[in-house]
Amino acid sequence: MGVRVARDTDGVGLEVWQQEQPSSCGVASIWMARGLVKQQCIDEDEWPLAQRVFAGAVKQMMTATGGNHLGMCFRNDLPNNQDSMANTFGAFGLYASQVAKGLQNEGLKANAIDAKIININNLGPRKAVIGLFLWRPAPNGGHFICAARQARNGRIVYLDPGEGSLSEQWNNGTYIARNGAIADLVTVVNVWA
Repeated sequence: MGVRVARDTDGVGLEVWQQEQPSSCGVASIWMARGLVKQQCIDEDEWPLAQRVFAGAVKQMMTATGGNHLGMCFRNDLPNNQDSMANTFGAFGLYASQVAKGLQNEGLKANAIDAKIININNLGPRKAVIGLFLWRPAPNGGHFICAARQARNGRIVYLDPGEGSLSEQWNNGTYIARNGAIADLVTVVNVWA
């Protein structure tokens, strides 16, 4: 996990986690939102958090289908390292409901709802929003990004784990990555204490 402090245009320092594995943007966004809501820095590696989130969020889904497939993901005969996590998250990632459940398992309140823009009332001290954006042209995959606050200039301050970057963008339901890729907001996970 690569973590750095970045400052927005108001001079507010925010911790940005750059994901190390494909499709681990949900885990990285959980880490960033959890830190914002709890107002603390949490020293934790990607693998233990990913394993805990996956086990807690997916276990109930697996139980509902009548099987326990977690053993397939965390087998004892495979190395307990980033490579085995890549096999799980690299292939599937997480759904917004699983991100919300992962945050609830961390002792926070969270809900996942369909949305075209971020409700700025859900940003602020001890609140954050994780947006699920779908890359254009559809279908081209999704990406979780943490919205930390609204800057004085009216823009949303986004913490993008894919790039490990902070950017400020208008709250119009569109996210533009540094490489020019465009994504549309489809679901938000509101997080609060």
